[in-house]
Amino acid sequence: MTQMWSAGSNDLLFGSVDQVVTDEDGNIYLLDSQFNEIKVLARGGELQRMIGRKGDGPGEFRFATDLMWLPDKNLGVLQSMMGKIVRINIDGVPVGNPVGTFPLVGQQASGFSNVTEGMSRGGTMVFLQTGLTRDGYMAKNHSNLTGFNAEGKPVVTFLEHISVMDLGRPQQVEKDRDFPSGGRWTIGPHGRLFVANHRNQYRITVFDPQGNLVLNIERDFESWPRSEAEKQAFGEELFINNGNGRVQVQNVPEDLEPCIVSIDVLDDGTLWVLNSRGVREISDEIFRSYDVFDADGKFQAQVAVPFPGDGQKDRLFFLGDDRIIIASDHSGELEVFCYRIETQ
Repeated sequence: MTQMWSAGSNDLLFGSVDQVVTDEDGNIYLLDSQFNEIKVLARGGELQRMIGRKGDGPGEFRFATDLMWLPDKNLGVLQSMMGKIVRINIDGVPVGNPVGTFPLVGQQASGFSNVTEGMSRGGTMVFLQTGLTRDGYMAKNHSNLTGFNAEGKPVVTFLEHISVMDLGRPQQVEKDRDFPSGGRWTIGPHGRLFVANHRNQYRITVFDPQGNLVLNIERDFESWPRSEAEKQAFGEELFINNGNGRVQVQNVPEDLEPCIVSIDVLDDGTLWVLNSRGVREISDEIFRSYDVFDADGKFQAQVAVPFPGDGQKDRLFFLGDDRIIIASDHSGELEVFCYRIETQ
């Protein structure tokens, strides 16, 4: 890799870098949810403008969790708690109404729900929805990956999962609650959905835009074993009121890390997979190590990404098929680095 530029520290202040997208001219749009704005940088890293602001009015947002290009070529900012998309053009001017609110699909309208992640690419727009309902002493956690049309209406559910907790003896069992999130799903350039939906298997399931299974990509793999400290770190200390008083939820972690940490599909169709060993079983000079597959799902090579950061804590974003963005605070302040990808 070759570093193209860096930004941050003295020249530009970042509160967070939650998502990064690029346009046809190579300009870069970075969602900063801490400052409730989108920083727009030129291909060479120069700050062009900042768009968006905190609020509930047109073009405003708060608690943003994701950023995407919508089918109409405008920017969409996902508000998780509100379950809506804020639409703005590249200059930050509001465009019409939000795409819509996103009701929890496949259940009655009772309980709590939100939309935590979203992506639009190749004519396919998918959102990860989560929710909680209660029936007496049974609490149900709902999760689904659902495709929506440009009007914000659900058209296909790719995956859905319900885990149940007995509030009389509450347990948070990791394997039962697992659902692909935090990088374990993405959309390819032709609108196909790629999902690492089997926590303890190295398997990526590919769906066409209509929800039909078209391919499974698999490798033999033994995931990284957790230490006792890592297992104890699973879940937060949680207490609930079950109607008879305040009780603590027992966390039940897995012995192994999830096989797949994240997946990305570049514009050329190549699939880059970060497995649990690719952020741990590496030298001090290597940031991450990726498994790379061709557009047909055939394994090609392992590619190391050298960088003096923390591969587990720092963020990496692919832009097109020739650049990556790394957001890191290894120097003490949050900075953004842009590298050109150079593979054989």
